[in-house]
Amino acid sequence: MNLRFMKVTAFTALLCISPLAQADLTVYSQDFEGLVMDDPDALSNEGWKIFGNVFDSGGNYLFGYGVFGAPNGGSGFSAIATGEGGASQGAQQLSIYSDYNCCQPSNGHFNGTDLVESNVFQEQVIGPADVGSTWEFSFEAKRGNIEGTTTAIAFIKTLDPNAGFAVTRFETIDMTNVTLSWTGGVIPLEITADIEGHILQIGFSSTASNFQGSGVFYDNLLFAPQGFVDSDGDGVGDDVDNCTNVANPGQLDTNGDGYGNICDADLNNDCSVNFVDLTIMKGAFFSTNPDANLDGVGLVNFADLTIMKSQFFGSPGPSEVGNCP
Repeated sequence: MNLRFMKVTAFTALLCISPLAQADLTVYSQDFEGLVMDDPDALSNEGWKIFGNVFDSGGNYLFGYGVFGAPNGGSGFSAIATGEGGASQGAQQLSIYSDYNCCQPSNGHFNGTDLVESNVFQEQVIGPADVGSTWEFSFEAKRGNIEGTTTAIAFIKTLDPNAGFAVTRFETIDMTNVTLSWTGGVIPLEITADIEGHILQIGFSSTASNFQGSGVFYDNLLFAPQGFVDSDGDGVGDDVDNCTNVANPGQLDTNGDGYGNICDADLNNDCSVNFVDLTIMKGAFFSTNPDANLDGVGLVNFADLTIMKSQFFGSPGPSEVGNCP
């Protein structure tokens, strides 16, 4: 690839910056199963952003555009796909591809040989508590319709907001020749003192010309500290999870006993789920009793009773922060 193209990419990549208030990195996980496939804002509402760069066929920079919320569907950048996963990927995946809206006669700029680089990413800010740790961006991927001279990467990138958003780290995995069957990838990044306060982005990019195919599918994303264990895949590490076997990213625990509601049908707090708890549940039925509302959704109803049934004659949890034996 043209050296000038690479340098401009590193610089412009991301003029794709938006204001951030958050400091210190947080775990991010996504399997895309909970996003509404027909909602055009599903990805942007989840925090995904896009930025495009355009180069001529010689790698000379022409223009950039963004930052915008990532679209879900259409002819540019990203979409929630279905039917591409195996057993571990579930029903929905993320599809990343070039921006086919770009370089059309309708937008006043047409040259099919131009290189269109599309970037789709999440971003956070590195805080002082992160220094000295190593974070990893892991994911699963599968080839889509990549063709011709199209290239694709997965990346972790950091940018210095006090130096014109200059790129300070850029770790990648080449996804151009990813297999037609699902495979995994991991990108590590050591957080050093010189990048404290910098913007960190995780994401995917494709670069295509002549409107060639550029799709790659991704799923089961996790951005977390090295060695992070999350048995239920809810983004909360096992060492602090109040319900380690059932996903509850919100960690709802209305009675404050260290057991998340979703695995705490022990309504009288005696460390056993039995007929006493069933009686309490019966009295709370169709009410807004917070402790009996095990799924945390609306009224206490048959969904909560089903959760209680699955725990009957057992103990609440398991939890790493509860106190039952």
